[in-house]
Amino acid sequence: MRNEYYKKHLKKVLDRRCSGWIRTSGDGAEEVDCYGVRIRTCEGETINVSNFDGQIITLREYPNERAEDFTERTIEFSEVSRSDFIVTHYLGLSRIEFHGLGDLYWSELFGIPTLLRWKDNLKTKVKQSRFNLKKFESIERIEFLKLLLKHNKKGVRFSTITELMLAEHGHEYFHHPRKDEFHEETRYLRNTIAELGEIEEGTNGYFVTGKGYMAIVDSEEDERKHTENLMLQKKLVYLTLILAITGIAAGFAQIKSFIDWIIQISASLAATLASLW
Repeated sequence: MRNEYYKKHLKKVLDRRCSGWIRTSGDGAEEVDCYGVRIRTCEGETINVSNFDGQIITLREYPNERAEDFTERTIEFSEVSRSDFIVTHYLGLSRIEFHGLGDLYWSELFGIPTLLRWKDNLKTKVKQSRFNLKKFESIERIEFLKLLLKHNKKGVRFSTITELMLAEHGHEYFHHPRKDEFHEETRYLRNTIAELGEIEEGTNGYFVTGKGYMAIVDSEEDERKHTENLMLQKKLVYLTLILAITGIAAGFAQIKSFIDWIIQISASLAATLASLW
């Protein structure tokens, strides 16, 4: 009896199987509601399930890891352990994974995916609200070169500004109120830097050239010298204050000596006058 429930539920899930690219962020992501089903093999690998007619399971394998190249084969439902099914529910901004048909059935029966969806949606909205408070100021030339170089060192290149900003700020960048204005400013800057020869567009996207790298080095050297000059100026100010305080203290000491001398003279004069009387 339990197997019949599992069969009906598996068929229901595969009728809503995800097809193509799954949107997990940006516009339309909150409306996503589909499933992905896999079966765990004895070797620890997983195979995608593409169909189930109530008795026969159709498996789809991608030997070349390309969506258009796949092979299919079928197996009986009775040949697979219920615990070997891995079902992923893409629900709005949530990605909920169930291990086994029992886990899937009872979790959905008690509304756990709905609760998780509500939690993830709330978390995403709070995160987006905080990100929208971030001020996107116009990026400077050297700052852009450093940003691109940072990702180039990881072996990553970007063809568009959007790709670069997504890698730097995450998907919240899509919904920032100043995104379009900042995007145009940065695109213009990128084209200008490319004309200077400090970046070039290769097969996989833009990369920092040797000229661009030396521009970064020169900028960092100028910044270091500027920092050292500021530190030197602060030391001179501190030294001047110390000398001024020392001078004032010495002046007070001299004034005190002068006052003592006046007092002594006055006392002597008073004694002389007293003797005359």
